[in-house]
Amino acid sequence: MAKDKTLKSFIGYLKRWHNIKKNYDYKEPKKSSKEIWQFKYELKKELTNPRFLKIADNWYEHNPVDYIEHWIVTYDPKRGLGVTPFILFPKQEEFVAWVTERLEKKESGLVEKTREVGMSWMAIAWSTWAWKYKKNAKIGFGSRKASLVDTQGDLDSIFEKFRLVLRNIPTELLPFNFLVNKHTPEMRILNPENQNSITGEGGDNIGRGGRNTLYFKDESAFYERADKIEAALSENTDVQIDISTPNGVGNPFHKKRFGGQVSVFTFRWTDDPRKDQAWYDERVRKLGSTIVAQEIDINYEASLSNVVIPNLWVMCAIELKLTIRNDQPKIGGFDVAGGGVDKNAYPLRQDSTILKIIQWNDSDSVSATHEVVRLGTEDGIETLYLDPIGVGDGAVGTLRQNPPPFEWYGVDSRHSPSDDFFEEEEKLCSEKFINKRAELWWKLRRRFEKTYDYVKKGVQHPHHELISIPNDPQLISELSSPLFFYRDNGKLKIESKEEMRKRGVASPNMADAVVMCFAESEYGFLDWL
Repeated sequence: MAKDKTLKSFIGYLKRWHNIKKNYDYKEPKKSSKEIWQFKYELKKELTNPRFLKIADNWYEHNPVDYIEHWIVTYDPKRGLGVTPFILFPKQEEFVAWVTERLEKKESGLVEKTREVGMSWMAIAWSTWAWKYKKNAKIGFGSRKASLVDTQGDLDSIFEKFRLVLRNIPTELLPFNFLVNKHTPEMRILNPENQNSITGEGGDNIGRGGRNTLYFKDESAFYERADKIEAALSENTDVQIDISTPNGVGNPFHKKRFGGQVSVFTFRWTDDPRKDQAWYDERVRKLGSTIVAQEIDINYEASLSNVVIPNLWVMCAIELKLTIRNDQPKIGGFDVAGGGVDKNAYPLRQDSTILKIIQWNDSDSVSATHEVVRLGTEDGIETLYLDPIGVGDGAVGTLRQNPPPFEWYGVDSRHSPSDDFFEEEEKLCSEKFINKRAELWWKLRRRFEKTYDYVKKGVQHPHHELISIPNDPQLISELSSPLFFYRDNGKLKIESKEEMRKRGVASPNMADAVVMCFAESEYGFLDWL
């Protein structure tokens, strides 16, 4: 009978909490502050009853949202709240379920988020629950700087937030014999009861701290050497959770977001009940539309006004399905891998449609060239176009020694642009572009721009001036990776592969191969080799 009474008492607290939350005003949290703190005080007193504690502990093990809301606190001096209970809004509850599912399925995920939605606090709250209740949980946290992970006394750092949280959880719900001052040394949160742990790393050290059950990567779109960190983590965890606002296109975060290989959780400003249109309009006025687009609207291209081919145009080329004129020859392109993580790329085009695109690993230019000859022969191509400079020189030598059953041309991107007339600006291409690479990319850009006009605005451009591409995540990312600039002499330059690598963007091999593929149809200045 006493057991039933204790259970009913706990259920009564759950119902009471449900009513408190139902009436909670996220815009005016202080209205419910007194009631919530009173609830927590009374519930904490009940935990001294061993039977009540056992019931509560079992409930929290399977209901992380209630555990978080009853016992996790946050700190928000910006809104004048100081230490305050963490009351989740619906999207935050979805995140709890989503990250729990990632752990159970042992699969990675990515969170693209708007600014100031408390994702760091969410990751900390969930991790505290998992550290207490999940078996064999070793959770990692990484950020671009070690100081952002743990700086004693600085609540902007992740692990100092953890210490604040742990100091406000009732002793009865903490691991047996746990002491904050003893079990939270630098970059570590230790559980002496079940041996679970939470560890931190910063910068290039991310991924070097041994195996983890799950790893949170804070603001991972801003890592300087993201590819190396990704490689290191792939060896020590099955579950990576990338969390970030966008930081342009072409970087590993952007590629992972649109790669179709991980579950994506999107947190928009409209999912935050504290924010409304008036808040948004004020942000635009204060920060400017570009910053708002990137950090609030989750626009990957917002910070890059000089993207050669905007992603929106690329997506229109996927949507567009053109009728292929079968009397048109099949054309192949070839971009030779430069070693390391680079891959060879071979697109097949007929008329204005890229029928397919293939990439493969092979750092040996000779064998890669034999493979592209095999592919081109099977596809029945009439001509193959490639860039002969750098590693492409090896492909040229192989093709000369072993002539394929189709014609091939080298398109040297270093050469001067053509004397074609660039109608949009009523000047010669040689007057507008710094080299042939710039002309080739810019004319491909015009295809995508006309495709956008055709699909979205109904402008009736001739079909041979448009482009249709397959829905390939890597190609999509690469087409929107390079930037353009204007030199002092007014001529347009396309960002080099070396310059792209300096900002963490890999070589756009597939996109360069597509540029080669379309060179034949428009440019009469190709170099026969």
